[in-house]
Amino acid sequence: MLWSVWASLLTQIGAVISPVTEFFGMTWQMFMAYLSSMLTKESLLGVINALYSNSDVAAAAFNAKSVGVSESLAVLLPQVISKAQALGFIMAIVFNVPCTMTVAATYRENHSAKWIVLSIGYYVAFSLAISCVFYHIGLPIW
Repeated sequence: MLWSVWASLLTQIGAVISPVTEFFGMTWQMFMAYLSSMLTKESLLGVINALYSNSDVAAAAFNAKSVGVSESLAVLLPQVISKAQALGFIMAIVFNVPCTMTVAATYRENHSAKWIVLSIGYYVAFSLAISCVFYHIGLPIW
């Protein structure tokens, strides 16, 4: 019951942000995984596994790191994500904000919240811009 409410809310948010995320070459599920990777890079696979799988969501999210992507998901992802989207997504993840611990260590070294906010803004803007470029260049090729 709780998951159905959560999934419904997440789907509604996804429907609202989908036109924007599609410009960058990401489905709303991929964008949620992109956002979660700002906290920890390891959460990316769990979020993708949870949002695209129709199985037990908690198990899909928490077992993704140890088990990896399930076979059904490995078959499903190429059907719902194009090669251009995958390339753009990889670029967005590679150039995304480093994990939370790195940001915290940077703050501890320079003691300036302004510089942390500016650097996070730079990482987000640059990673989304490069994702957009790679997606739109790859689109006519594939």
